[in-house]
Amino acid sequence: MTDFTKLINRGHRRFIAQNKKRVFDRCDDCGAYALLLEYKDPNDSDGSWDVCENCYRKLENEENK
Repeated sequence: MTDFTKLINRGHRRFIAQNKKRVFDRCDDCGAYALLLEYKDPNDSDGSWDVCENCYRKLENEENK
């Protein structure tokens, strides 16, 4: 179960990622061509990936476990 602050921060990160200029390219995770979101790992300050929307949701769900 996540607390309210984590939920708000996750929504804020998703809003920023979806409203930035998005690039149509190959996803770093699944390899599909799609509009990409930039995913920044909160545990790793150097890590960021360009992933499709499905992989973005999958990474967020793994983050909560």
